[in-house]
Amino acid sequence: MARSHAALEILDRFPSAGAVARNSRSEERARSGSNPAIVVRMSKQKTLWPDDLTNRLIRYPRAIAIRFRILRLRLLGMQIGQRCWIQKISVPRNPWDITIGDNCALDEGAILLTTGSRISPPRLRLGSSSYVNRYTMFDASEEIVIGNYCMIGPFCYITDHDHASKVGEKVAAQSLTSAPVRVGNNVWIGAGAIILKGVTIGDNAVIAAGSVVTHDVAANDRVAGVPARTMHEKT
Repeated sequence: MARSHAALEILDRFPSAGAVARNSRSEERARSGSNPAIVVRMSKQKTLWPDDLTNRLIRYPRAIAIRFRILRLRLLGMQIGQRCWIQKISVPRNPWDITIGDNCALDEGAILLTTGSRISPPRLRLGSSSYVNRYTMFDASEEIVIGNYCMIGPFCYITDHDHASKVGEKVAAQSLTSAPVRVGNNVWIGAGAIILKGVTIGDNAVIAAGSVVTHDVAANDRVAGVPARTMHEKT
């Protein structure tokens, strides 16, 4: 028993990067006076030490890998803020064309793709304290900006361009058309949603799962469907 407690004490000296990022986001939201509904506080539950030790042995190697991953991406030119939590993501090219704010979390399989020569500011910019769930893809050729405190579900696709589609011509031979995409602060984008070129989403908006957003969404609006439309609440 004494050895087990000693092992837990040693592991406690190496806090999880994910825990730091998530706690920092909650604390920052509370300090900033943002919507308290989005601050998640989990009550402490008693756990058996073997279960706790097992979970720590799973978590801490990942935390160490995250720190090396962030270091590598920074050396390649990506601008990454403090206290970020970045799992195994894909950056196919142009890492210098991406900025990630403080306290951001990117889960496994997220794809950050940009196309074009080096410009300033970078084409893809994620605000502070935002979370990107598994296998979501950003595809930027002009500009995609995500605000602060945003929550983006798994398997979403956000792009600022598409192909021209003139009748009688091969689609692959036609040029791309693009327009910036801007997502405000405290926006929730549900699983599998698609955001297309030229769209601006206002602060505090909610995009329902599976929606295809082709037009601007006003601040505080809730939209759903294909194409996405305002959800009218029943009275």
